[in-house]
Amino acid sequence: MVKGPAGTSAMLAGASGAGPGSVAPASAAGLSATAEDAGRAITGRLWGTSSADRAGAFGWVRSAERWLSQASRETRQPSRATHDVVGKARKRSMIEVNELTKRYGRRTAVDGLTFAVGQGEIVGFLGPNGAGKSTTMRILAGYLAPSKGKVRVAGVDVELEPRLAKQKIGYMPEAVPLYPEMRVVEYLGFRAEAKGLPRGIRRSRIGECMEKARIGEVANVVCGALSKGYKQRVGLADALLGAPPVLLLDEPTAGLDPNQVREVRSLLTELARVHTVLLSTHILSEVDATCSRAVIVHKGRLHAEGTLAEIRAAHAPTFVELTVRGPEAAVKKVAASLSATVTGRHDTRVLTVPLPETERTPGKPNEEAMDRLAERAARSAVEGGLELRELRRGAFGLEEVFAELTRSERLEEAEASS
Repeated sequence: MVKGPAGTSAMLAGASGAGPGSVAPASAAGLSATAEDAGRAITGRLWGTSSADRAGAFGWVRSAERWLSQASRETRQPSRATHDVVGKARKRSMIEVNELTKRYGRRTAVDGLTFAVGQGEIVGFLGPNGAGKSTTMRILAGYLAPSKGKVRVAGVDVELEPRLAKQKIGYMPEAVPLYPEMRVVEYLGFRAEAKGLPRGIRRSRIGECMEKARIGEVANVVCGALSKGYKQRVGLADALLGAPPVLLLDEPTAGLDPNQVREVRSLLTELARVHTVLLSTHILSEVDATCSRAVIVHKGRLHAEGTLAEIRAAHAPTFVELTVRGPEAAVKKVAASLSATVTGRHDTRVLTVPLPETERTPGKPNEEAMDRLAERAARSAVEGGLELRELRRGAFGLEEVFAELTRSERLEEAEASS
């Protein structure tokens, strides 16, 4: 493990996020002259810079650059570490969750959860409200102790070494805890001090993070006057201050309008180039738009984990879709015989026919069964007096996948309450 420059691991005991000793190799460019100039361009009008500060910053940056150069060479070599954690990550695991359990009295919020996130990945942590996502995120960030199980971030045990673990993490909670009377730049200055950033580099680092989060234009606005979208972005800038290798983002687009959602998605795509990102959300389209892998949880338990294509192939029922024309009565009769749903208007209808459960093959698509389904659906339509205009095969999206994954538990709950 590469050690940072002397004195760079300072951090207040209760502070969240990373100190300067956590600067990741991938973020070495953040200390380059270009990044520093960009940061000062934003913050130069806000503060003066003393010669003492400049001298202190210069010494720290020179040490950091040597350290980052060494770290960069090491991280280019494949990791030989092996993990006993279930996961599809091909790179070194930056987040490892092993048999994690959290109980509140008799209620179990997280139940034996196990997954891993590889270096440089952006992974969606997906589930409905109340699935245990925020509880898991708070445990990962070091704010809650688990009842059972182990959590490691960037190779550090969060429970045994909480201060060091927090230096590896940039945590953005669902509700960003801003001080409404503080200007944005003052708030970030307070947070930078709490995270132990050397005084000489705080200004340039704050400017750089404001630039990344695209909040330079509201630097002097009090936090209480910000829109929901800007508050979320200030929280994101806060998470980035210590240049952590791991970002934990809890519902970052909650409550945002469509334009703000698109802006946040764009930011996340950029951040994934230099950070490992775990994105918690209950919005399935969010995962589809920004993530390459997903971890799906329900009632605190793991239901699926892998690439989006793997999850669809393993869990989603495939279907055939027929576009037909004909009398309304004939359409309804054919649809009933195929257990199909009907959409469309006027005399043109679309029949969606799912593959029966008895013919699904766990973990891979059943091509022979799909061929039989397509043949049977086409024959039923023609024999039923309908004009077949189009026939195609497809797979359901993540929303249908999640409905399929949790359907059995919903049925059990309904039966128990009846």
